Amino acid sequence: MVISRFPWEIVMLEKYYIKPTTIDRIHQSWIASAVEQYVSWMAERRYTDSSVSRRIPIMVSFGEFAKAHGACEAKDLADHVEPFVQAWIVERAGGRRSAQRRKQIGDEVRNPIRQMLRLVVPGYIGRGRSHKPDNPFERQAPGLLRHLIEEKGLRRHSIDQYRFHLRQFAAYLERIGIDDLARLSPTVLSGFIAEYAPPRVAPEKL
Repeated sequence: MVISRFPWEIVMLEKYYIKPTTIDRIHQSWIASAVEQYVSWMAERRYTDSSVSRRIPIMVSFGEFAKAHGACEAKDLADHVEPFVQAWIVERAGGRRSAQRRKQIGDEVRNPIRQMLRLVVPGYIGRGRSHKPDNPFERQAPGLLRHLIEEKGLRRHSIDQYRFHLRQFAAYLERIGIDDLARLSPTVLSGFIAEYAPPRVAPEKL
């Protein structure tokens, strides 16, 4: 994706931000053109200034998250929506919010990202639940989440955390080319913990 630098885009961003450093950070994002296209789309539909200014940092953070987890092109972004949303919820809500409030926080982040991707990713729909399984290691550990609920009595928040970390670990193993859990080693586990350092993943939660 090419970062665009058209004068009208700079003027439009200055409508929402005063500090040049803030505008520079947006333009330095590898998805800058997508963000600017989304800003233009919102402006045409008369979104309030406060709504637009709240959404832009989310888009930039999403781009940084996706790039850090292997995204190279716009078409790769769709795979990182749900992991980013879950990371956002964990970081900002933790275990201190109700399930309803956590869902609201997730929707406030997920919906704008989906709007942007519909503009910049051909064929993207983004409706419904993630296609990814709750437990990507179901074959190796069948019934794990059910066991944690029924036998261990873990709460929904804890199960959501397990599900999130399992998906992150599966994505990490795929990225480094490990498709057999028998090949796991302390080095692999240490690499995962180092990459997903707090506040996203704490070692004691693995």
